Amino acid sequence: MSTEQIRNDKKEIRKVNKQKRAEIDAGKKQELDKRICDYIINSMSFKYADTVLVFCPTDEEINILPVFEAARKLGKRVAFPKCFSKGIMKFFYVDDLSLLREGKYGIKAPEGGEEFEKNLHPLCIVPSLAATKDGTRLGYGGGFYDRFLSKFDGISMCVQYDEFVVENLPQEKRYDKKFDVLVTESGVYVIGK
Repeated sequence: MSTEQIRNDKKEIRKVNKQKRAEIDAGKKQELDKRICDYIINSMSFKYADTVLVFCPTDEEINILPVFEAARKLGKRVAFPKCFSKGIMKFFYVDDLSLLREGKYGIKAPEGGEEFEKNLHPLCIVPSLAATKDGTRLGYGGGFYDRFLSKFDGISMCVQYDEFVVENLPQEKRYDKKFDVLVTESGVYVIGK
């Protein structure tokens, strides 16, 4: 399959999944989000992490902000991403959600502060539009997480609703980076590391 065909297939899946995700009932979404957060917080990956890299969800994404609160209560450091030009994304430590401001793509991000570089046991929670149980994810098309994960030394954890976990996804071997753990409302699936 050509690179162009792979990219077209990804584009179509993104379009369909964004629409399906927007149609999830708000009450059901809240229940699913809570179950996913509970699984994250009770996972070994979370328990052993000294730093947790999270994202600030849009209205349609899984609300993982309870993970931020749980991590802070346990004394873990928490960082949020900020996107820069050329697909570069960096994480900055945040102690309080009020420090996040609307940034690139309308996503809340830290304005600055201390940048995450390396820790002994970091965990990065990754959003997606679709995922597989073999560690493949479909992001939003900017390549920000793929670039970041290619140099990340910790555990990467993809969060997704069961409905959007599929058998396989089109992927470009050179660019698409696999994740280590998948968390859905049904449980935790360890893929690597």
